[in-house]
Amino acid sequence: MIIVKYGEIALKGGNRGLFEKKLQHNIKDCLKKNNVPFRTVTRYRGRILIDCDKECKELAYVFGIVSFSNVQEVELNLDKMKEVALNLYTEGSFRVSCKRGEKIFMTSPEIERELGAYVVDNNGAKVNLTKPNCTIFIEIFHKTAYMYNNKEKGLGGLPVGIQGRVGLLLQDETSIDAGLKLMKRGCNLLLIKENDVDISELNKYRYGFSLKEGKEEDVIAIVVNDTLDSLRDYGNKLVLRPLI
Repeated sequence: MIIVKYGEIALKGGNRGLFEKKLQHNIKDCLKKNNVPFRTVTRYRGRILIDCDKECKELAYVFGIVSFSNVQEVELNLDKMKEVALNLYTEGSFRVSCKRGEKIFMTSPEIERELGAYVVDNNGAKVNLTKPNCTIFIEIFHKTAYMYNNKEKGLGGLPVGIQGRVGLLLQDETSIDAGLKLMKRGCNLLLIKENDVDISELNKYRYGFSLKEGKEEDVIAIVVNDTLDSLRDYGNKLVLRPLI
């Protein structure tokens, strides 16, 4: 199973559900496009849980995700959690970090102490709470413990498509960077060709939408690669200059 965490979306108040659903949709699109079979993609508070049997490194290219981790699902049984914690320990110093989405079972410090002591007793590992070589994570929600020892970094930002579509003016290779910055703010892109530009880099992030070519009149805003040294006029369109 895979736990997906997000950050900025959690601050969206009454619109939070809309942002979460869009991220959930984009995650499903990523899994399908990379041929990762899955059973469910379920939203919980602050988390999205993917029920699958295969990892998906391409989640690193889905905007809106802060981090994702391959996890083991463990019932709330202290003895079973201890055994999984021991298996998750790798080498060097370690710590145990527990977060409870539901205030059930034991307190987080109690779980950390019990599992940490078990690892120490069984392999003599040293505890380091500030800069450990290995961190054993436990998250408790849905009346289940999810345990893991890795975090893959995501792109953060907002899910693509939540802010609608803008036109990316393909001027040179820096236009790709400009487009990615707008995607991070939740916009999907319509490609407007001014020059021949390699767009293969953009294809890595095309989850939740497809890249298509169009014209300026098809959008209300265009994204350009202007900096302070290369400002130019684009008529009466709303112009977005993320590289300024």
